[in-house]
Amino acid sequence: MLDKIKRLMKGVISMSGKRIYSDELKLEILQRYQKGDIGLMALAEKYHVNKADIQKWKAAYAEHGIEGLTVKNGTYTGDFKIAVVEYMHNTGTSMRQTTAHFNIPTPKSVSAWERIYYEEGKEALYEERRGRASKMGAKKTGKAKKAAKKIKEFPGYFSDNSPKCQRCYSRKRCMAKGE
Repeated sequence: MLDKIKRLMKGVISMSGKRIYSDELKLEILQRYQKGDIGLMALAEKYHVNKADIQKWKAAYAEHGIEGLTVKNGTYTGDFKIAVVEYMHNTGTSMRQTTAHFNIPTPKSVSAWERIYYEEGKEALYEERRGRASKMGAKKTGKAKKAAKKIKEFPGYFSDNSPKCQRCYSRKRCMAKGE
């Protein structure tokens, strides 16, 4: 039995702090839970798995069978996101049940879509929001970069929106402002 657990634990892969469990391990845990000889908390401790993960796998397995245990990362269309949020509110299902029904890897996605839907409207779900936000504003030219660097190197510099220079207490012909 111990060898079997060790073999199944090899399915756990740590990638950048995130644990990924093999489908075999998930199925083994669910079969053990369905047998009824061990409780959810004891099972989570025994296999070193989060209790919420077992509950998520249980719901996905009940809804989709073995395909529900495989993680599918992908992009979703705006129409799909709207359908998910509206389904959840029309049927009154929980976030976890909705996630299992549509076979979405994490309830966080559904939660984010719901927030966007009600705060910004349906149309906002069509926007791509993944990745780092782009910096606003135009690129500085070489001359503007040099002037900004010169200002910041000045020992009496307060900030760009400071009306006075610490050195000359005036905005007129201030050396720090590059004028």
